[in-house]
Amino acid sequence: ENKPLRIMLAVLILESMLFAVVALSKLYLYIDCFGFTPLRLQSTWLACVLLCGALCALIGLLTRRDITRPWVVFASVTLALLCLW
Repeated sequence: ENKPLRIMLAVLILESMLFAVVALSKLYLYIDCFGFTPLRLQSTWLACVLLCGALCALIGLLTRRDITRPWVVFASVTLALLCLW
């Protein structure tokens, strides 16, 4: 209904996605320069979950459907796999 509000929300979500991409690129540089550590793997996982969550929020905003369930399933399954490693 309120188109300016939806546009501002979309811009805010896109900024969150940009934040996640910048974090992932910095993590890539750290891993390339200083090597791989379990803490860097956890940080990469968190940035990926943030990126996926922002993408799901954007899709939900554009389609007006609640799609938080796939994001929660993705986060839960990947966290379980991360804990197994």
